[in-house]
Parts: sequence; structure tokens; C-alpha cells
Amino acid sequence: MKKLLLSGLLAIISAGAIAQTTQGSISIGGSVGLNTYSTDDNNFSNKSLNINIYPSISYFVKDRLSVGLNAGLGINHGEYSNKDNDIKSNAVSNSYSIGVNITKYLNLTERLYFTASGDAGYLHTRHKNPDLDDKLTGKSSGLYISVTPGLTYFATSKIGLTASIGDISYQNSNHTAISSPKDYKSTSNQFAINLSPGTITIGIMYFLNR
Repeated sequence: MKKLLLSGLLAIISAGAIAQTTQGSISIGGSVGLNTYSTDDNNFSNKSLNINIYPSISYFVKDRLSVGLNAGLGINHGEYSNKDNDIKSNAVSNSYSIGVNITKYLNLTERLYFTASGDAGYLHTRHKNPDLDDKLTGKSSGLYISVTPGLTYFATSKIGLTASIGDISYQNSNHTAISSPKDYKSTSNQFAINLSPGTITIGIMYFLNR
């Protein structure tokens, strides 16, 4: 009898995890990315810290297929020094993005899912110099498209833990370098495949079913 009750309970928990990715369900949550970078040679050193936050909300239009809205907030702080002439400088970049998302869930086990996410949206970045009273030194904005692989593990029937690394992306951007007597403007198109540890994000999602 105890074995029967235990089996029934495990079946309910497993079904609950799967039910959260069925048509009509909603997911709310977000992820965080944090990475550092540094180089140091005989003449030049460079250190940077990047923090990114990505809130999102999605609706399952079909079983294991969701569409939704996402946003991004990021900050980058860099320190640069030239040992030859003892010059040091700082740079800060703040960015935000907003876009749409489509995610396909493929179950590897009853609780673990592989995800493939496609994103498209608008990205804006502002560059400042802390050494000059946070004077604006440049800005850029443009459209982006990206595809990101990931994993979602259902710790409970309603809470999913997420992780991703790497992406394939395309970005079209307009750049403005603010200087005197005239600003310099340029346009860039960039296609990239990035599998570096700096692309790792971890997050948590709350799933609501009908």
C-alpha cells in the first residue's frame, strides 16, 4: 500500500512538472549574467566587470512552445592603464533592451528540459567616463536577433531553474562617438557565434497553468 501511494505521489509530481509547459500556461521570471575579464602584459592592463539582468514573461501557445516579451538591463565597468606613461582611465557603459522571444522545450527527462530560444528586439547603450564627471562619450542603438540554447530543471511543479551558455547572434547598430568639435557616426553589422564562459546566465521561472 505504501509503495502504491509513493508511486502515485511521484506520478502526480512528474505530471505537474510536465503540465507547466502545456498550452495556456504562463511563465514569469528572469535570469542574471555576471562575468569578469582581465588582461595584463608588460605595457597595458585591462579589467572589466559585466552585470546583466533579463526579466521575461511568456505564454505557451502550444505544448512545449512559448512566446513572450523580455527585457535586459546591463552595466559594464572597465579600468584601463598604460604602464609606459602611467595613464589610467575608467569607462562605464549602461544598456537596456526590449524584445520578443520564442522558446521550444524538449524534455530530456520528466523534470529536465533542453530549450532553444530565439530573440529579436531593440538594444541601446550609453558610454560614460567617470574620470570626467560621468560625461557622455558615446552611444549606440540598433536591432538584434539571437538564438540561445539552455536547460530548464523543474525543482517543483511550478518553479523551474534555468541555465544557458553561448549564442548565435546578428546585430545592426548605429554608433555615435561624442567629441569636439564634431561627433563621429558609424554603422556596423555583426554576426557572431559566442561560446565563451562570459555568456553564462542562470535564472528562475515561475510557471502558472490554466
